[in-house]
Amino acid sequence: MSAWAAAILIINEVPDIEADAARTNARSSCVGRRRRAVDLSRACRDRPGGLGAIIGRHALPLWYALPAVIFAGLGLHAVRGISTESRARPRLKRSIELSLAIHALGCVTLISAILLNHVI
Repeated sequence: MSAWAAAILIINEVPDIEADAARTNARSSCVGRRRRAVDLSRACRDRPGGLGAIIGRHALPLWYALPAVIFAGLGLHAVRGISTESRARPRLKRSIELSLAIHALGCVTLISAILLNHVI
């Protein structure tokens, strides 16, 4: 859940990358203090091995692998929409909205999987 929340925070900083970088380059009062999106402008890589270990230890049921793969695919689709170009703002907005949806649906699915795994 924290990774999804971090993705939301990072993607919401993308529209400000150029302004933040310009402030840093101009030696303003923010010298040395850039936002995460400037520092992490490269795409973050998913760690699917962690999920396999969690399912392997039976902390999550095997069926959770399917929604996890779907959410990962949606996340990759959201990453494709990240751009600092002004003409790509509508695509960036859709990527931000998709990130919010992944977080919301992912949290509900993950909590359901955990609860069902302990009940069944």
